[in-house]
Order: sequence, then structure tokens, then C-alpha cells
Amino acid sequence: MKRMMIALTVLVLVTPVLAQTRTGNRQAMGNPQVPVKAWWSGTTAGWIGAVGGSVVGLSGALIGVMCSLGKARRFVLGFHLVMIVLGIASLITGIVALLVKQPYGVWYPLVLLGGILTIVLGSLFFTVRQRFLQIELRKMQGMDA
Repeated sequence: MKRMMIALTVLVLVTPVLAQTRTGNRQAMGNPQVPVKAWWSGTTAGWIGAVGGSVVGLSGALIGVMCSLGKARRFVLGFHLVMIVLGIASLITGIVALLVKQPYGVWYPLVLLGGILTIVLGSLFFTVRQRFLQIELRKMQGMDA
């Protein structure tokens, strides 16, 4: 699991840098006279926000429903962790984009999605785990009675 999280983080951080290098945009960091080439267009930023927001919303709904039913514990907790890691990676990538002075349409969707995933799912992880433990304890008490 750790290897997968590291690989995803590296992929998210390295891909935009490689794409920028391939396009010939070899600007000096912090030089305001060299124009910054955006990693993607405003239209693409809209799609990233729309699709990313939909996926995050549906993922949250899936986690909530499965948790309340007490089903698929390993899947829900694993998926929850993967979404937290993707959120951290997106947040880091968004901050890097902001630091290299990418346009608003590049860094904002990354920071927004990463912030929501990291803060909301990160704060709810232990609650979800506790809920599964309560359901398991209730089942065990029902078998004993």
C-alpha cells in the first residue's frame, strides 16, 4: 500500500514538470520576465474541476452508504485511504503550481479538490473506522445472546 501511495504521489508531482520540459518551456524559476506556459487550458481546468468534483462527491456518497450499512469494510477503508493520498498529492501539486506562478485555472482546481479530500476524508477516517468497529461489536454481542 505504501509503494502505491508513493508511486501515485510521484506520478502526480512529476507528470506536469515533464510535460512542461517537453514543450520547451525552460524558464528560470522566479524570473517574472519569462512568461509561464500553463500546464493546461481554462477549458481543461473546467473539466478537471467538474469530473474531479463529481468523482469526489460520488466517492463520499459510496463511503457513507457502505459505512452506514456496515458492508465491505476492507474496501471502504482502503478506498478511503487511497482518496486521502490522492487528495494530498493533488494539494501538493496545486501548491507547486501556485509557487511556479501557474494561472488560476491550473492551481485552483488542484488545491480545491486536494483540500477537500485531505481535510474532509482525513478528518472522517477514524469515525468511519470506529463505525465499522461498533457494527462488528454489535454483531458479536448478537451472537453471544
